[in-house]
Amino acid sequence: MATLVEKIAAEVSTLSDELQKEVLHYAEYLKNKSPEPKKEQRFFSLLLEQGLIDEIPTQKKELEDDDFEPILIQGEPLSETIIKNRGPK
Repeated sequence: MATLVEKIAAEVSTLSDELQKEVLHYAEYLKNKSPEPKKEQRFFSLLLEQGLIDEIPTQKKELEDDDFEPILIQGEPLSETIIKNRGPK
């Protein structure tokens, strides 16, 4: 069974020389075409150009910190204190 590339090559070989050149040029265009930058990347680039940031942040998730240890406090859980301080609904 022929692969997709082999099928395409067989079809292209049946074309005239002029059309084969067009296919070759289009394949080269696709090969060299850079992907459209993502919206977030464009945003960071704009901030960098305007001098609002010094560098574009990496894609690493800062939250994945294996050394994280929660701070221990005495008394009731902090979430309970917050709920009480909000007062009645």
